[in-house]
Amino acid sequence: MNVTIINIGDELLIGQVVNTNASTMSKLLTEAGMKVRKTMVVGDVYDDIRAAVDEAMRESDAVLVTGGLGPTKDDITKKLLCEYFNSELIENEMALQNVKRIFESRGYELTPVNRAQALVPRCCEVLNNDLGTAPCMWFGGQAVLVSLPGVPFEMEWLMRNRVIPKLQKTFCTDIIINKNILVQGIGESFLSDLIEPWELSLPENVKLAYLPVAGLTKLRLTYRSNRNNQSNLNNLTKGLYELAGKYIVGEDCETLDELVHKTLIEKGLTLATAESCTGGNIARLLTAQAGASAYFKGGVVAYSNEVKESALG
Repeated sequence: MNVTIINIGDELLIGQVVNTNASTMSKLLTEAGMKVRKTMVVGDVYDDIRAAVDEAMRESDAVLVTGGLGPTKDDITKKLLCEYFNSELIENEMALQNVKRIFESRGYELTPVNRAQALVPRCCEVLNNDLGTAPCMWFGGQAVLVSLPGVPFEMEWLMRNRVIPKLQKTFCTDIIINKNILVQGIGESFLSDLIEPWELSLPENVKLAYLPVAGLTKLRLTYRSNRNNQSNLNNLTKGLYELAGKYIVGEDCETLDELVHKTLIEKGLTLATAESCTGGNIARLLTAQAGASAYFKGGVVAYSNEVKESALG
């Protein structure tokens, strides 16, 4: 199934707020076996939002919209969707009880403006937002549209607990398996030439991406199928090792520090650092990994010769 994401908000367009919602939603949808075909950012302008919804609904199986659901005058998403689906706004009892619950828990009195949060188009199904007052609205049909709040932690909770499970029941989704292989000691273009015969032999349901990061290249294999078969993906990597094995330093890690962390724990080894020009950055990277206390003994950051001699000998 194909999904289009529309993120609404002037603050996103002018760079006042970083649009983390798009990346979080794309990641969650991809992990659930759904293909994100496009992401769009539009401001709080009725005609622009309407045009984006029209385009997405024509081209996608599902459209996920975030933002514009608050109680202020610039929040126009509910009104727009009501008109788009030829419906009318009604007070939804479940949404109202949710708004009352949240205001009572915070010791606030429910005002008429905030009670309006419970107004939704009659034709939608409300997916309860346990973390906030803005309702999540599901519009069924030939293409599904889901409207979510733009608050990142509310959106992510709803995606994990309400939206993705319902999408999976509604549509037949593939299983997607990603495998990372870390390569070091060879440039990206040279690596591409070296493994070209293997890359060209990959089946259509397996995609290869080159992802350069500091100090290495990460090869990401993405296997898409209607059944979980990790062994197929593992078998495919044998040809890669035959061509580039001497440059492969690890698998199923995102970064070198994660690889070092994983290796030290697996081998039961310990580590200490003495750093000068790096300013303690090696120790910072290692201790950012959960469980680093199992192997990291400590570190010294020594800039002057006196400290190097007195602390490190």
